[in-house]
Order: sequence, then structure tokens, then C-alpha cells
Amino acid sequence: MVTRLGSPIRRGIVGAAVPTHRVLAELQQELQSARGQPVLLDFTADWCTTCRELERDTFADATVASELSTWRVLRADVTAAGEADRQLLASFGLFGPPAVLMFGADGQERKAERILNFVPPEAFLNHLKSVKANP
Repeated sequence: MVTRLGSPIRRGIVGAAVPTHRVLAELQQELQSARGQPVLLDFTADWCTTCRELERDTFADATVASELSTWRVLRADVTAAGEADRQLLASFGLFGPPAVLMFGADGQERKAERILNFVPPEAFLNHLKSVKANP
């Protein structure tokens, strides 16, 4: 399942239309409901060129997409850069996108696996596998 947080519905990482959430409480609820499953949380913005690179080159890679089909994928769109967006970023200790956070099946973020810049598909897969190997 892919959930989009932030701006209007668009196509998500794995190609499905996704619902919109606008508040931190909803994101926390999504993370809680995903217990037992690894979670990828992608912070993105329309003006973020590195985010576009990740979407085009990494998330679109067939092997990455296949692996992500076993994950709960959430997307936070902070394009508007409003107060709610700043609060959402700050709650995770982030300054801005791009940021890809990964949570194990236990619901805990694997901070060592944070991605804060462009990562090619092979390296991205290594991050995903590391999280799944240590649920």
C-alpha cells in the first residue's frame, strides 16, 4: 500500500494512486498500523530535483519496485513548505527533502539507513535488505 501525505493525489512510488494525509497525527497512525511490516517514508517536493532523480532512476527500477511491493510505502509531499510541512520535517529531525526513512517491522526507524541524497538502485536495495534482515 502506498500512502501519499501532503499535496493532491498523484501517482506513488510503485505506480498506484494514493490518498492524501495532511497532518502528523495521520502519519503516526499510518506508521502504527504498519506494525509487522517494514515501512519506507519518502519526503519529497515538486521543486526538489534530487527527489525527481530518485523517482526516475531509483524508485522506477524494476528490482527496487519489486522489493518495495512487500513494504508499506508512505510519501510526505512538502512542496508547499508551509508551517505544517515544517512541523512534519522537524518531527523527524529533517531540514527538507529528499529524505527516505526506513522502519523495521517493529515500527522503529533504522536511522543508519536514512537516505538524504540521490542513491542508485543497487545501493538503495542494500538499504532495503539491511532493514528487512534486522526486523
